[in-house]
Amino acid sequence: KPVDSAGYCSLPPQDASYDFRHELGHACEKAGMSVKRIHHECGPGQNEIELNLTPCLKNADDSLLCQWILQLLASQRHQRILFSPKPFSNQAGNGLHHHIQLRDLQTGKNVLADAEWSPSLSNNDPNRLSDVCRHGIAGLLKYASEITAVFASSNESFVRLQPGFEAPSQTTWDFSNRTALVRIPHCSQESLRFEYRGGDLSGSVHLFGAILLAAVLRGIRDKLELSPPANCNVEEMMQEELERRGIQSVPQTLEQCLTVLNNSLFLKEVLGPEMIQVLIERDEELIREQKQ
Repeated sequence: KPVDSAGYCSLPPQDASYDFRHELGHACEKAGMSVKRIHHECGPGQNEIELNLTPCLKNADDSLLCQWILQLLASQRHQRILFSPKPFSNQAGNGLHHHIQLRDLQTGKNVLADAEWSPSLSNNDPNRLSDVCRHGIAGLLKYASEITAVFASSNESFVRLQPGFEAPSQTTWDFSNRTALVRIPHCSQESLRFEYRGGDLSGSVHLFGAILLAAVLRGIRDKLELSPPANCNVEEMMQEELERRGIQSVPQTLEQCLTVLNNSLFLKEVLGPEMIQVLIERDEELIREQKQ
């Protein structure tokens, strides 16, 4: 049973996890993590912690360490932490959103921002994006099925990716649009980044981070063309509109993920056949368990 029925950014007394979150934040910082924000989320008993941007490997390491600290603190309070993608069918699920930013190693410059963009223009102006940024987002959208096939290792992953709970599954991008799979948050040009909103914690956080980075870099290498932004609530788009705009859905079942794992040349190139076989056997075992 959830510890409260509070909502987004609630405060005590409705929010019963206020003290827990503060204890978690201090523990994470003592463990070497940089906490950006921590607050109550939309669902009952649901909380979010966001860490500041760090290199990909440290980000994955910190994600695992944070989960361990959460479990320790919860056990001290005789509580249980649920990281599963969709613990309650009628409530918002638990996602793992990745904010991605690329910087020049020599100058420290944010290479996602167009150097000639004027701050006087709209914050939602596509011209503020550099070519590197456009190609990187296009890579995430092109390989969204592969990304899903790598991280999703639970049927709850696909239950979570249903309309109505800001868990996008269509290959779209936009500015400040929580129904788009890739979102560019409202931010300054110096802190420009994009956010992949389709993931969860059911699989390996290290593999998830690796495949996201690989998709971004492949998009940049191949100079993939970025489609226009969604400019709408993607969850309300009709099938005819999705097809007209060439918008596709990520896999919706483990069987569909298996098809991607068996046929994707991209995955074989970036992860290698041995790792792909591990993922295939994982999904096959999960499917067998479902049928029992």
